[in-house]
Amino acid sequence: MEERDVLKESDNKPDNNGDALARDEQKITMLRESLKSADTDLLVETYEMIVKKKRFFETEAGASYINELKQEIQVRNMLSKMDRKKEMIIATVMIAVAVICIIGAVRYGYNIFHEQYVYKESQEEIDNLKVMLDIDESSAASEDDVYVSLDIGVGKKILKKYRKIYEKNHDFIGWLTIPGTQLDYPVMHTGNNTYYLTHGFDRGKSEIGIPFLDMRNNWENPDDNLIIYGHNLKNGNMFGCLKNYLDKDYYDKHPVIQFDTLYEKAQYEIIIVGLSRVANTNEDVFRYYEFFNAESGQDFKHAIREMKKLERYSTGKKAKWGDKLITLSTCNDFVDNGRLFVVARKVITG
Repeated sequence: MEERDVLKESDNKPDNNGDALARDEQKITMLRESLKSADTDLLVETYEMIVKKKRFFETEAGASYINELKQEIQVRNMLSKMDRKKEMIIATVMIAVAVICIIGAVRYGYNIFHEQYVYKESQEEIDNLKVMLDIDESSAASEDDVYVSLDIGVGKKILKKYRKIYEKNHDFIGWLTIPGTQLDYPVMHTGNNTYYLTHGFDRGKSEIGIPFLDMRNNWENPDDNLIIYGHNLKNGNMFGCLKNYLDKDYYDKHPVIQFDTLYEKAQYEIIIVGLSRVANTNEDVFRYYEFFNAESGQDFKHAIREMKKLERYSTGKKAKWGDKLITLSTCNDFVDNGRLFVVARKVITG
């Protein structure tokens, strides 16, 4: 029904236009007051009642109010649709976030379980080697029985305590320990620097690998600097505990590294704890992971000086030309391709 259907009783019935306008304005005022806080449903009911009731309004003022009421209802309906759409979007987003959170939680739980399983499996292998190590060491009746002859390397006698371990894998060249920490592992050496990143002692596939000496190093006639790599594991295994050395208090409590090769036992004191990164091939910078030997005392001093530029704090320890060093190197995420390294000099042999 059109708005004009509710105007005058008839077009041919005379009336005082001023009185009609006053009556309509009074009705409009009353309606506006009563509908001031009305919801959309009440507005619709009122609009339908006015339109159906003939002669409710008598003037154009009434028709204008009806049109105003109709527009208000249309606006409210449009806003209501937008709100529903917005609610649907929000609900969809919330569901998506919840699904992502659930997937994330499942993945996190799986990763934790997986890591614990992998760590446990790897540690069991290391523990088995330690049992063999202890058995061999305890069987030495005298100093003369500490070494045993094997046809390896340059033909030197090797430490008897490592014989059985070596017989299981000829890539084994020594044992690395930092007393009072979790770091207590065999060290391997082979013809590349990737194999033991993804393989365990038994040469089986391993996500956490095992510590290994840089392929460019000579451990039998030791270089000036032996570089040993290991993964930085979250639970502190392998080289995961090295990140603790970023705190000097930790260094003060664990300043000594024990590294035995097959040929000798040796202790090293830590002189540098540093942070670096893998440099681009075109960068003219010092690379600690490429320092193996010094041609002269000046070269040695230069290498130490460059590594000390990268140190986290001063240990107060120094190294001189002729000292033998080991460097433990692992990943660190302080920058992209970041590295944490710990340098120590040999202080005790045997």
